[in-house]
Amino acid sequence: MLAPDAPAAPPIERSDADARRIVSGRGALLAAGAAGCLAVGLLDPSTAPFPACPWRALTGIDCPGCGATRALHALLRGDVATAVDHNVLLVALVVVAAVGVVVAATRRAARRPPLRVADVPSGAGIAAALGGATIVAAFWLLRVAGPESMRWLASGT
Repeated sequence: MLAPDAPAAPPIERSDADARRIVSGRGALLAAGAAGCLAVGLLDPSTAPFPACPWRALTGIDCPGCGATRALHALLRGDVATAVDHNVLLVALVVVAAVGVVVAATRRAARRPPLRVADVPSGAGIAAALGGATIVAAFWLLRVAGPESMRWLASGT
């Protein structure tokens, strides 16, 4: 964190071409995500030719992502209970992403600048990454080796 009397870093200057590249890259990412959601929403992953989990095919054990495609399919159809049954971690991630979108839209509506990586206090990004990895590892461990009361975390297949 900067000392109170330390000068702030100069703003990053971008050319119009840089700004267009950033916007077009975000647009392409948004279009790809929308196309993927459309495919998963229209096609039932239980019967459509979606790729199988290679980890599960090799070991017979659910990975943290097992059931995510079926969970997304259920979410897109409004069936939250089925989505939670397939992969509760994906449902939680969708909620966190939705909160992020709302925060970004609120900041934009209030004409406040978007949050940037430079705005995050030193070490907070590492702590967030380690926290996320810990959550995924705990979910995976509880899913495959947890007590009987946690078996509901399995992917529902």
